[in-house]
Amino acid sequence: MSTAPFYDEAIHEKARKKVEIASQMHAALENREFHMYLQPKYYLNDKTLHSAEALVRWYGADGTIHYPDEFIPVFEENGFITELDMYMLEEACKKVADWTRKGYEVRPVSVNQSRIFFYDETYLDKFRQIVDRYRIDPSMIILEVTESVAMSNLTQVKMVIDKLHAMGFSISMDDFGSGYSSLNTLKDLDIAELKLDKEFLSEQSTSRRGRMIIESVIHLARALSITTVAEGIEDQAQLEFLESIHCDIGQGYYFAKPMPVEEFERTILHV
Repeated sequence: MSTAPFYDEAIHEKARKKVEIASQMHAALENREFHMYLQPKYYLNDKTLHSAEALVRWYGADGTIHYPDEFIPVFEENGFITELDMYMLEEACKKVADWTRKGYEVRPVSVNQSRIFFYDETYLDKFRQIVDRYRIDPSMIILEVTESVAMSNLTQVKMVIDKLHAMGFSISMDDFGSGYSSLNTLKDLDIAELKLDKEFLSEQSTSRRGRMIIESVIHLARALSITTVAEGIEDQAQLEFLESIHCDIGQGYYFAKPMPVEEFERTILHV
């Protein structure tokens, strides 16, 4: 029995959804339908709060919640991702400024950055303008760049990261281990933080050789004064393994799910 009609229908639905997202994205940004969620990251040695990662959710005008895997690939393809990333950076800066003004114990917030930023240096001025507008310490913002971006043009990315570092931002390499990792990226890039991809963690931690690889990466990062972060921690066994090899920071559903800012302030910051 042929499955072609079902296949064609799936392709048609995917194309329809892409057009629908693209047609609504500008109005959604203007109407502030994109909301910042925060997921806490904890020191593994004493379980105190280290920072939070800013993640985006799209609340449609009809109340529908759209998750990043629905719209981020479309935005990356059509270039709108730069506008969304700038919006999220500003939301993070605004919230850090708000916490500072209210006298809360301020923690850094990490924000994902598109590969496009690393090929257009005019964006660096915009980063600086946003931070200056809210009068916050740039070190309170951790800019996350994926490993694939770093490896795509190491020389260009190194130059931009050096400039961001000079401006006071902390730089994190996200999704390390999701592709063909190159240790040259650790040697050449001035990063403060290395985030182990959650799939890399779950796949490697189930075998002796895999665990040795993760342990070696963490020890190498420590020797280079790079903080290590494990994403996607889901159970006690993963936590105990990461503690045993002295990973610095953990993030995942085992600790807390991504949550609206108000819930983060109430349940995590206790304010």
